[in-house]
Amino acid sequence: MSKSLNTTAKGDAFEKRVYDIVSNLLSKNEFPANCRYSSVYHKHKLYSKEEGKYVIFDIVVETTMPNSDTPSMIYIIECKDYQRAVSVDRVRNLAYQMNEVGANKGFIFTTSNFQSGVYEIAKNRHIGLVKVSENNTLDWILHKSVFNKRHNVISDIRDYVLNEEHQGNRYNFAAISGNRTYGDIVSFLESEMELIIQQKRSVKYLTDDKIVNAIYDYTSLTKEAHKQISNEQLLSIIEELGFQYKQSEHIAGIAGNINLANNTITVSTNITEGSPHWRFTIAHEIGHIILHSIVLKLSDISDIKENTHNDWGTKFSKSDIEGIEYQANLFAIALLMPKEEFMMAYAQYHIKYPLRRFPRLFLDNQPCNIQMCNAVFHHIAKHFDVSVEFVKHYMSNNNLLTIKDNTTSTYELFRKK
Repeated sequence: MSKSLNTTAKGDAFEKRVYDIVSNLLSKNEFPANCRYSSVYHKHKLYSKEEGKYVIFDIVVETTMPNSDTPSMIYIIECKDYQRAVSVDRVRNLAYQMNEVGANKGFIFTTSNFQSGVYEIAKNRHIGLVKVSENNTLDWILHKSVFNKRHNVISDIRDYVLNEEHQGNRYNFAAISGNRTYGDIVSFLESEMELIIQQKRSVKYLTDDKIVNAIYDYTSLTKEAHKQISNEQLLSIIEELGFQYKQSEHIAGIAGNINLANNTITVSTNITEGSPHWRFTIAHEIGHIILHSIVLKLSDISDIKENTHNDWGTKFSKSDIEGIEYQANLFAIALLMPKEEFMMAYAQYHIKYPLRRFPRLFLDNQPCNIQMCNAVFHHIAKHFDVSVEFVKHYMSNNNLLTIKDNTTSTYELFRKK
């Protein structure tokens, strides 16, 4: 009995330490969340769908945006003051609990080590691993790096190498790269860095899976918890990436723009905040930030104006621009309407209102087909808070809809949104 009490007291003491650590990180804007609108709780209750009751967690961080009563992001922190290594089963159990209560990300803070195999499972389940020393120094073994820090590495190295202060630092050095020889380290690094920069300036081909997975690599969303996304969550992702959102009447003629110099996303006041058009514009701009910040910065483009690319000059070819826009569009689609949740909503509609053609619909000029397709489009559009045209083009592009005499390209369709 005494040993059990001692173990409980030890666990409670470590939880209090972690609570203080996380509180301090939030106050210094160093926790990987929207710290401005986040609160931390000790022994906090969250509702479990499967158990049908509330479950108490060691530490919970909740992000609640202004004018909202419910949190848009939930982070669960498990505290393990062990002498033995944290097991794989502990990580799997946390991943299961995250799904049950709708948490976006989990962390395990421990004073010990982690078993072999924990890292890969935690990485795939979006669980951070943190080792806490006796003096509360943190070793972030696995966590999502701050987006801007990661993306500024190349430009920081380039600036250092090319800085005049370092030009006089010549050393005894010789190198061969390709068919060129170098007699000093600065010249060598200048040349090699320029090759890197040139490679980074090109628009990379990304598979659809890579574009979709970027959502989970650079935001706090997880595949398990990503179903419908609220307006508050969209704004929270913007802040999570280190950007600010604003609306302006001074960008007439365009839907929105990103300024990479001052980290802002601006949407035209002509677009109603919270509307499907607004949601698509925000999701599209987030896609540009995550997928294209490096290539645009290295090409000295800091201002991205939607619906016009005149200021991109000779930086990119027409095909490059179309590729960039296609990738941002696909990212927006995946963010607003994740595939698994879409198929679930579509199947549920079919169960309730059996369709003559399922899963592939046919749209032509026949009234019965028009009525059937429009009913499906409106149901799914309402479910995800997107436009009917958005759903129509999504289904067409995923071989779930055949449109007779449809000759409009995917790029043109989404550029109209």
